[in-house]
Amino acid sequence: MEGALVTFACKAGLDPADLRAANPQTDTIPFDAQHRFMATLHHDHAGHAAIHVKGAPERLLEMCTSQHCDDDGARPIDAAWWHARAQEIAAQGQRVIAIATRSVSPEMRGLRFADVEGGLTLLGLVGLIDPPRDEAVAAVAECRAAGIRVKMITGDHAGTARAIGRQLGHLRSLHGDLLRHAPCRAFRGADDPGHRSGAAVRAEGREATRPTVREGPVRLASTDRRPSRCDAVSAAGRGVGRSGRAAAPAAR
Repeated sequence: MEGALVTFACKAGLDPADLRAANPQTDTIPFDAQHRFMATLHHDHAGHAAIHVKGAPERLLEMCTSQHCDDDGARPIDAAWWHARAQEIAAQGQRVIAIATRSVSPEMRGLRFADVEGGLTLLGLVGLIDPPRDEAVAAVAECRAAGIRVKMITGDHAGTARAIGRQLGHLRSLHGDLLRHAPCRAFRGADDPGHRSGAAVRAEGREATRPTVREGPVRLASTDRRPSRCDAVSAAGRGVGRSGRAAAPAAR
């Protein structure tokens, strides 16, 4: 992702090396799926400091109070407008990244979550083209022809997940907000005291869902619960190794 953003900056006539030299990075909050953004603190050589943030549009829009405008600097943010633009980009199968900033005191040398939870100015949205590989599309078709039920679990925007799901032959998706607020008991194993039967889960429509979005603990829970129903489960893609399973080539 960073490589694509650097390439985009170069095509816009910017020199990343010059920008880094003029605005040294002082501190950072690394990206994490839990908070869905990363932030960096920079100081220039003229006594100014700023925080720059990039991440999931729906997350950053919660953190922004204004939007950048070329004519008069900044104005109150129109969150509904930006949500609609993010959906338009995602519907094309592109990964959507929001970018925001905030000027801070030059005396700030450390970055805390409280420093970025509000008061940011949205700079814009970036769409990253990352389509499924041809062999991935073919592999999904072969699996389904063999009777294998394929589930796509992704951290992408819900619109991106739907678009990629269509390209892979999927038909339906569980929206990110619904997945994020789904009760954990719906994904527990049969030996868990809070377990709910497969019939109960299917009754809520989750069993019929193919692409699911906003990965996290649900990624492990939704796959771990399947063996208790006598299903054979295999996981493939980026990040699978972190769960203790054998990693396999990702579809994208």
